[in-house]
Amino acid sequence: MPELSSLTPEQREQAITLFEQGHGQRAVAYRLGVRYQAVRNLHGRWRVHGRLTLVPSNTKRVYPVELKLEAVTRHAAGEASTDLAVELGISTPRLIQRWSELYRTGGVKALEPRKRGRRASSEQQPTDQTEYLRQENERLRAEVAYLKKLRALRHQGHR
Repeated sequence: MPELSSLTPEQREQAITLFEQGHGQRAVAYRLGVRYQAVRNLHGRWRVHGRLTLVPSNTKRVYPVELKLEAVTRHAAGEASTDLAVELGISTPRLIQRWSELYRTGGVKALEPRKRGRRASSEQQPTDQTEYLRQENERLRAEVAYLKKLRALRHQGHR
């Protein structure tokens, strides 16, 4: 169970029991006095995993691009994300919806795994700002060198 859930373990247990009795998401949220969105998320996971939703997951699973692409294309064709999650073994239907959003904005490249963390300085591409600062630095160095030479010449003339 994610740590970010606003439901306590007891509330999750009660909600799943109510789902099994046939209560809807809004009724469960009202009965427990909690946010509807939290119950809706729990209901989606419960439809996929059943009571196993209550068992915490310690690993973050990485899905291959081919599986993501299949899920996205089938979701775009009109299949329900919950049914796809059950069939393809995806942890939550929300992942399929997120992949669909990423695919719409960035294509297949957006579904590929990304390297984590900061890029090494050798990998960073210079930007216009970097180039501007480099030129400004060169200009200031030349100006400082000119002023030092001018000071040295004035100092010689006073002797």
